[in-house]
Amino acid sequence: MTSNYAFEGKTRNHPVCIFQYTVEGAGIFHDASGEYLLPKGTGFLCEANDPETGYYFPENSTTPWIHLFVSFTGATYMVRELVNRFGAIYRFNPDSPLIARFGNYQRYANSIIEVTPGEGASIINGLLSNLADIGEEDKRETANAWLVREARRFIQTHLEENFNVAELARKLNVSQAHLSRVFRKELGTPPLLYLTREKIRHACELLLDTKQSGKEIHLRLETFVRLEAVARHAVDRAAGARELAGRMGAAYVPLPHAGAEGLSQAVRLATAPATPAR
Repeated sequence: MTSNYAFEGKTRNHPVCIFQYTVEGAGIFHDASGEYLLPKGTGFLCEANDPETGYYFPENSTTPWIHLFVSFTGATYMVRELVNRFGAIYRFNPDSPLIARFGNYQRYANSIIEVTPGEGASIINGLLSNLADIGEEDKRETANAWLVREARRFIQTHLEENFNVAELARKLNVSQAHLSRVFRKELGTPPLLYLTREKIRHACELLLDTKQSGKEIHLRLETFVRLEAVARHAVDRAAGARELAGRMGAAYVPLPHAGAEGLSQAVRLATAPATPAR
């Protein structure tokens, strides 16, 4: 592929649809939403005469852009629907049966083969169906990341409020089961354990930065794990962290230095509370 390989929709009149998939190297595609690099395993879908689209070989690239190219007609509405819902860029598994099927046509390079209307429809329907599946999966992944981000943001900004996982799920307008499932998938831990650890971490920070007792901090955090009253006399801050962590059902790991960093490490080493995960 040479540096003069470039196509712009605004200069093309033929109303065909295009799918192009990178086998090796990389190209660049652009549309109204921006410019996108097309590395190996990535493809784009568009209407060839869309004035907002174009694709080209990067000017300073020294690696050939090798790609599979499919143009077709009769499915413009479906192509527009896919692009409107999922965008123009799709990331395929290189072992995808569809890509392997297209790759098999390389043996017909520099020749023309004829297929029946039924075979042609099967090829294009298979392509568009695969693109829809990929788009839905990417959409789910994006939704999961958003949900976890919003859950963590809510927890961090409401550590001194009393709420549980069921109430957190209601705040995010999802079921408790869905929130737990997504949390485990994205972070490898249930939301209850994450919430408890964050309260322990915040409590340890308060013990370091304030003169409040463990009991006062318990009341301030309104934690859902019951703490017994602590001694009223002044306590060493590291000892207070050990006591607070222990009473919340977690293991405190003593460290040589009881500074903020040490306590933060101790919290990260804390084990799950002896309560059912939600």
